[in-house]
Amino acid sequence: MKKVPDWLAEQPQPDQLGNVVGMGTPLSAGAYMIAALQTALLDRSLEDQLLNAVMGLSGESGELMDHIKKWQYHGHSLDQEHVLKEIGDVLWYVALACWAIQVPMSLVMEQNIKKLALRYGDRFSEERSQNRET
Repeated sequence: MKKVPDWLAEQPQPDQLGNVVGMGTPLSAGAYMIAALQTALLDRSLEDQLLNAVMGLSGESGELMDHIKKWQYHGHSLDQEHVLKEIGDVLWYVALACWAIQVPMSLVMEQNIKKLALRYGDRFSEERSQNRET
């Protein structure tokens, strides 16, 4: 297993990818990030990693969007397994982006929830969405 940096070390540490996948228990964001990054090429600069992550997010989001488009407008059936795999690919690139900016995914998740709570309170509001400051 690759050495885990200090900023990610507090997360649960899988021994190897196989010890995380199929454990039957939900993965924490940190455990997912560590396991996912076992399949990444991390020998490039952080700038290159971030660029790869952003381009990958765009590509994988596009693949997901294309499947949904075909379901909605071309008469295809919605393939939940395909959607699940594409969301997983998006998540992999999110993990890579977090690696590139040297923050754990859990921090991104936490800050996003705080931002949404400031924006909407305890539930979504169209009015607050249209007139937002955060």
